[in-house]
Amino acid sequence: MNTDKPSEADARAAYDRLAPIVEWDGQQVDPRDKERTIRLLQGEITTDELIAEILGEKNIGR
Repeated sequence: MNTDKPSEADARAAYDRLAPIVEWDGQQVDPRDKERTIRLLQGEITTDELIAEILGEKNIGR
């Protein structure tokens, strides 16, 4: 099992491959969500932390 975390450049490259899927329907990706997704791909945050950040911005669950 490989425990190495992807570099920021690798995470950004992976994100760039995923972004067209979201933009396909003419949707725009919020820059904060882009950065969160990159941090998630790098293993810097967990999905639970990601969800908590998003909910916290909306004052949900506080």
